[in-house]
Amino acid sequence: MQSMPHDPVTPTPIPLIRAVLALAALVSSTGVAAPPANQDAASSDPVPLIVIDDVPSVYAIQNLARQAGLNYILDPRVPGAGFGPGRLVDMQSIHVRWTNLTVTAALGRLLNALNLTLVTNPATTVARIVPANLGVKPVPASHVGASTNAAIPLIVMDDVQLAKAIREFATHAQLSVSLDPRLSAPDFDRQGTISIRWENITARQALAALLDNYDLVLIEEPGASSGRIRFKTPGEIDTTPRRDPARRSE
Repeated sequence: MQSMPHDPVTPTPIPLIRAVLALAALVSSTGVAAPPANQDAASSDPVPLIVIDDVPSVYAIQNLARQAGLNYILDPRVPGAGFGPGRLVDMQSIHVRWTNLTVTAALGRLLNALNLTLVTNPATTVARIVPANLGVKPVPASHVGASTNAAIPLIVMDDVQLAKAIREFATHAQLSVSLDPRLSAPDFDRQGTISIRWENITARQALAALLDNYDLVLIEEPGASSGRIRFKTPGEIDTTPRRDPARRSE
């Protein structure tokens, strides 16, 4: 996060709502783009003052996650998610004023307040933001598979149908895949669209992160660059409710 000049006695607020609008202008197309030339690395230094005033929860999450340099995706059950049941749930309006917090700590505090948690995924580099009462686990490395493709500097998709995003990632990963017909059915498309912004990630990682978040699985043909994508069976979906979800320490 870029530091702003401030008086040593009176800290300067970080105008998160303006940052959200600036970032929204960046996410305006579908496909692969170069990263912004002046993008700042995520800082581990505490921010003197963070003010979020009357911002819908999903935009507050979005802004903090991006300023923390985090690749992330919203579980479809999170209020404000673009696809799935979460899009039908009213978002909370966020009003907070925090002093001397890192952006990462601020994100953790916000997620705790919203009863959400962050599931990091070393295999994909995409963290999954999920309801805290679900026992969601990281994506196994076996779901990513081997990749001979270089990491893509920046992937930006805005309001894209899920089936289309899956096909694009599979194509970039040099995979020929067939999709479960339900993925392209009108009823499925009416559940919404996805929007993502991921940096320095391979197509195989992106595909695995996307499939995991929407309870899909890739069944590859042995010895071939092909496979089929289907919905997980109930037994394959590992989201066991927790009685007392662990809270993030700050």
